[in-house]
Amino acid sequence: HTELITSYGGMSTVLICMLEQPANPELQEQACGTLTNLLSSPNAGADESLDLVHTIATEDGLTTIFRSVRMHQAYQAVQEAAFGALYYLSCSRDLTSSQKRQLCLEENVFVLLGTMNQYIDSELLCQRGCGLILNMSFFAPLSQDTMASVGGIRIILAAMRRHGLNVQIQEYGVAILSGICLDEKNHAEFVNEEGISTVLAAMMIHPDQSSIQAYCCDLLSNLASSNSVYKQSIIDGNGQMVASDA
Repeated sequence: HTELITSYGGMSTVLICMLEQPANPELQEQACGTLTNLLSSPNAGADESLDLVHTIATEDGLTTIFRSVRMHQAYQAVQEAAFGALYYLSCSRDLTSSQKRQLCLEENVFVLLGTMNQYIDSELLCQRGCGLILNMSFFAPLSQDTMASVGGIRIILAAMRRHGLNVQIQEYGVAILSGICLDEKNHAEFVNEEGISTVLAAMMIHPDQSSIQAYCCDLLSNLASSNSVYKQSIIDGNGQMVASDA
């Protein structure tokens, strides 16, 4: 029904409702859930997808969704639904340059990571959050510095440890960390936050996931080549054996 909802201005109606009742958590949850369903619909054609993203742009939908995230920090269901809308929007090929820049604003990165930290036990929120942050790192490489400066390394590693069996969280997580750790100034924090053991655990738990294995190998190789102490830590953690099996 995505085409019908879109053609009758359903997206605009949802966003207007969110604007008119910002303090209503039940409405915000349902509205964000509707946005998530529309944006993630496999039946949406190219025209419908473009219309959805265009409506969010013209109605300042990103501001509305982030307002909901900020106002309803105490409501897990609102956060999970809002993260869903933001994640699927970030996956759209029709996302404009302006929307990408807005997503990657430091204040938005800060609130996303803070929400993940608050609801680190929510597998759904962490999966959507890691996927969203990974997409944001593709939009703006400089946002990797922002993520590192506001505790992103610690929070991503915590999500990976808490949800070790979730393939998507592990894949998104190691991809994010691999990008952040291209900069040597982030290596110390990664190691101090038990990053080496977390990455090795992901490789051992998911031996058949080629993308996880590849990102982990790249990350560990980068660490080992930059510092002999880190190299020894990887060896002590059976890193050589795990990597040889990858």
